[in-house]
Amino acid sequence: MNNRLIDKIRSEYRLIIYTLCGLGLCVIDLWRGIGNGAQWAFAVNCTGFCIFPMIALRLDWRPLLPGNKGTETWQDRLRIISYVWMLLSLVLFYPAFRLLAPGTDYDAQILTALINVVIYGLIVVRTYFSVFHEKTEGRLKAVFLLWFVFLALAIVSVNKQIWPLWFMVMFGSFYLVPLKGRDLREITLGLVNGIIIGFFIIQGRAFLHRPYDGDPRYRGHYTNPNVNAMFYMFVYIAWLIRCAFFRLSGKKAASWICLFFASSMWVFIFL
Repeated sequence: MNNRLIDKIRSEYRLIIYTLCGLGLCVIDLWRGIGNGAQWAFAVNCTGFCIFPMIALRLDWRPLLPGNKGTETWQDRLRIISYVWMLLSLVLFYPAFRLLAPGTDYDAQILTALINVVIYGLIVVRTYFSVFHEKTEGRLKAVFLLWFVFLALAIVSVNKQIWPLWFMVMFGSFYLVPLKGRDLREITLGLVNGIIIGFFIIQGRAFLHRPYDGDPRYRGHYTNPNVNAMFYMFVYIAWLIRCAFFRLSGKKAASWICLFFASSMWVFIFL
């Protein structure tokens, strides 16, 4: 099996994973739009699970494998810190859950939050060594630093919310980890495919269970017509991006079909 075929197989499985991430974000959005408070909290925390593969698959994890002795001294430090973090996570996870879980429907929120801490702690360690030791392309640009300062100020503000720190770690790592080869195309195409698949599933259920409920504004599968219209707008953008991909690859018939579906989104929005 030659390297070209191996790269194609890897590209295909990454594309499938990114598509599932895009579909997952649609499900999270729907859950956030129709669930109760505990389900909102659980759904929002699952965002981290959808973003995680888009970071992890762009990093080289081979230095962490047992017996893989690297030639660089930083690889030894990376291995030690990562193993210590995983050991601490394994030992402290259950006690932390028992301490923080309220014993109600919000237990799922605490569980998903702790899993996010574990996986993104590992991402932060790997991203640090990627940026400062592997000499990857510099991405510490002014706009990123401005965004970083904004979230840092939000963390120390009187708001006392956790999400600015979570966003700093999650989306900061997503930005800092380098894009190699076809990463950008695969991530974009995968997310777009997932959103489009999610639209057919969500709108299909809406047609089956709520064709039109007599409300002056159409709610679709959601409980709020504003959130429903926002979902259609995201799908509209996804169809346009898919149209652009088809046009760039010379598939004009497919691009016209995507443009037709993109235009149909305005019918839903105007409802």
